[in-house]
Amino acid sequence: MSRVAIRYSKALFATALQINRLDKVLDDLREIETLAKRDERFNQILQNPLIPASRKLKIITELFRGRVDDLTINFLSLVTQKKRLDVLLEMIERFAAQIDDYNGIMNGELISAIPVGPEQTEDIRVKIEALTGKKIRLESRVETRLIGGFIIKIRDTVIDLSVSGQLEKLRNKLVFG
Repeated sequence: MSRVAIRYSKALFATALQINRLDKVLDDLREIETLAKRDERFNQILQNPLIPASRKLKIITELFRGRVDDLTINFLSLVTQKKRLDVLLEMIERFAAQIDDYNGIMNGELISAIPVGPEQTEDIRVKIEALTGKKIRLESRVETRLIGGFIIKIRDTVIDLSVSGQLEKLRNKLVFG
């Protein structure tokens, strides 16, 4: 993540928190992010350094005025004028992460050999919440190379309870003592 994205997202977070608009601004930014990822033309406008900032600002204002909060429009205007739209998606990602941190939410990933049912996923999430003392948002993904079991990833922590992982631990123990 670029320092520019971190700096801008921190400033937006502080302002949105101060005027109690965190959720609204996040919703606005998610809408913009979705548009940028879905509409290649819009994304090219954001990324293209040959398009003057004044033209980009006019397009953004026409697209979003009345649809998003004034703070979001002002933020987009500032980012456009400072010619930082190339890292807008990073800013949005960082802003969302700051809101999660503020709300005590950690994102995690549950990787399993076969699809894990909602009840099992909920049980795992509750146990992780008890261990961390934080709210956990758990995304599931299937990875067939695991053979069986599952792996949980939360930030820099990996809990490997997969058959493959257990076999690797056993192999290392036998080889290295």
